[in-house]
Amino acid sequence: MIFENHHEPIIDTQTWERVQELRKQRKRPNRYDEVGLFSGILFCADCGSVMYQQRYQTDKRKQDCYICGSYKKRTADCTAHFIRTDLLTAGVLSNLRKVTSYAAKHEARFMKLLIEQNEDGDDAGTPPRKRSWKPPRNA
Repeated sequence: MIFENHHEPIIDTQTWERVQELRKQRKRPNRYDEVGLFSGILFCADCGSVMYQQRYQTDKRKQDCYICGSYKKRTADCTAHFIRTDLLTAGVLSNLRKVTSYAAKHEARFMKLLIEQNEDGDDAGTPPRKRSWKPPRNA
């Protein structure tokens, strides 16, 4: 049961609304007060759990990676799926270069592919699935 305006609020309404908006966002700062570039958009291929940014640091080096949330929290039987942030960034950048190169060379075909993909109705409420874009073989 909710009784609105029954007690004096601990925080003002504006602060409450702002916090609720921030909580809706998929990207939140980690313990280092940083927001990972891929936060909220990486999911474990096996269990579908969100992948969290993790930092391993020694005297000699610092390494960031993303790790399966189920494994990290021990909430499901999943293994230690992880990917180093530097390798992930390089892979995404390489793929982005391929896509933009294809789009520049074949603008009309690329636009047609985008329109078809949008018409398929990607629903934000559906669970994540593996996706990759590959240019047509005759490109």
